[in-house]
Amino acid sequence: MSLVLERSEKQVWLVELDQSATFSLPFPAEPYVCMVWANRSGVALEERESLADALIATGCRYIVCGGADCEKWHDSADDAYLARDPECKNDNTFVMTTWHENESQEDVVFFFLTCTGVENATLNRYLIVQVGRDERHASLLSSLVS
Repeated sequence: MSLVLERSEKQVWLVELDQSATFSLPFPAEPYVCMVWANRSGVALEERESLADALIATGCRYIVCGGADCEKWHDSADDAYLARDPECKNDNTFVMTTWHENESQEDVVFFFLTCTGVENATLNRYLIVQVGRDERHASLLSSLVS
């Protein structure tokens, strides 16, 4: 877990998860944006559901999914949100989700940092969750943010 960038009130964090890791938020719970970048395909549904539920439970308001099986990650995020608010009636906790199949890390990071505003929240925390440890990808993600 590392702080990649801090400018004014905004922070971008990077968390790397492998199969044995449990997600924990690197900053106090408040509304935030998350990018899930999967370095490996075939992640079990239970693992995707667990991470998606943890993100939403800790205040995530926008989840951007990229990398391997990104549509499955997106669907798990939607399902986790709908389990909490089946009618999508609470504007203060509504979670927007997108997936970016066959898009470069550069394009997904750009979208994550510039196109993820939501109503009813000030978003100053940005979290990248890299699923599947990969130093090369972690380094690239960090440099793209900077």
